[in-house]
Amino acid sequence: MDFKSNILETIDLVKKDEKLQIIVYLLYYILYIDNTGLYKDVWNWKMSTNLFKSAGNYMIPVIALLSGCKLHKENMIKRNYDEEQINEQKKNIRECCLLDKKRSNIDGIRFSQIVWGSYFINGRIITISV
Repeated sequence: MDFKSNILETIDLVKKDEKLQIIVYLLYYILYIDNTGLYKDVWNWKMSTNLFKSAGNYMIPVIALLSGCKLHKENMIKRNYDEEQINEQKKNIRECCLLDKKRSNIDGIRFSQIVWGSYFINGRIITISV
């Protein structure tokens, strides 16, 4: 199954399951609302992507990451990103979502990739092409 189809299937799965909605919201809260910075400890979490398979689907962390889309658009506008910066942001977030599939054939992403992607979405890092 291709990435987009897998995302759409996972969105449907989450919409139908209140527990999965709570999981996605908690991840969203950790990545985008909580200002304590405690989520940085996620680098030390020893959980695997198999946790999400048993909860419903490997793509649940991707859904949580991409739920910050509106925030990302607002951050890019607020920071006056030009077209090139916007394209780089999109490319980097896409790479975060697909890297584990390329490297380890995992349908989904590890926690470290969620954090990395949230850095872009939160406007904490940008890439500049030369």
